[in-house]
Amino acid sequence: MKTLDSLGMFWSVKDPATGDVYQDEVNGLIFYGYWSKGFTEELTKELTSFESIWKEGAEFKSRLWEDESLSDLSIELRITAWPAEGVWPLLIKESLKWLVSHGATIAWCGTEYSSPSIKVFCVDDEQWNGSMYAVYSDKTGLLLGSDLLAEYKELEPYELEVAYKMAFGIS
Repeated sequence: MKTLDSLGMFWSVKDPATGDVYQDEVNGLIFYGYWSKGFTEELTKELTSFESIWKEGAEFKSRLWEDESLSDLSIELRITAWPAEGVWPLLIKESLKWLVSHGATIAWCGTEYSSPSIKVFCVDDEQWNGSMYAVYSDKTGLLLGSDLLAEYKELEPYELEVAYKMAFGIS
C-alpha cells in the first residue's frame, strides 16, 4: 500500500446537530517532541509557526504530556489535501525540525499507532513498540520511512536505535 494510503489517525469530530463527539479515521500524522530539559508550555503560543509550514491543506490539534518518559508536546496533523510528492519530505523534515529548533532533543512522527513515549526507541522492549514513520534530531538529520507515493515503510529498529543514541550522545 502506498504511503499516502497508509498514514492515518483518529480525529475527534463534534456533531453540530447533537453535540455528540465521535472519532473519525482521517489522513494524518502525529508529531512528537521530547525535551531533555527546558520545555515550557509557553511554546504552545508559537504553534502558528508550525502550522505555517503546511500552509493550507492541514488542520492541527496540540496536546501536552506530563510524564518524564513521554514526549512533552504532540501535534496531530490532519491532512485535508495531499502536497506534491517532491515537497513531502521537506514538509516532514521542517515539521520535525521545528520541534527540535524549539528545544526538543529528538522529534518523531507516525500514525495513530505511534507512541508518545521516548521508550519507543528502546528496540529491545516490545512493550513500547509503536509505528514510527520519521525521526529528526540535529545530530541525525531526517530519517524517513518512505516517500509519499512509494510503498509505505516504517523506520527499522536499527534506525531507531541509531537515531536515539546519536540524539542523546550515547556511544
